[in-house]
Amino acid sequence: MRISSTLVGVLAFVALLFCIACANTAATNDDDLFGDTKVEIVGESYRLPTLQKLQSQIGMEQAMAELRPDPDNAYDGNAVKVLIDGQHVGYLSREDAKKWHTPIADLTRDTGAPVEIPVVLRGGGSGNIGVFHQ
Repeated sequence: MRISSTLVGVLAFVALLFCIACANTAATNDDDLFGDTKVEIVGESYRLPTLQKLQSQIGMEQAMAELRPDPDNAYDGNAVKVLIDGQHVGYLSREDAKKWHTPIADLTRDTGAPVEIPVVLRGGGSGNIGVFHQ
């Protein structure tokens, strides 16, 4: 019997959810969900004042960003907000949001903890600041 790689991936993810739910951690970091996969963060240019303020506070150092599903988003029902210190700094790319919205929502619901990823802020000299998953 041949098992598809998609089925194997789904089963691995379900097992991971079970393990994380049992661990009852305060926050779920990216290693628990994403492994070596890096997600793309977009829309930073719309939040430049917020990013400039954050950059003056944390500089170029690594920070933790919360990923929060945004199912009521008018443009994309799969949208996932990216927040640093509770401040909205962007979204996962449409492609990444489509893939990760449901797993993030399920994990957040099941553990009661936010899903977080390490990020850095880059740029600022020319007025543009980007948020990058580390």
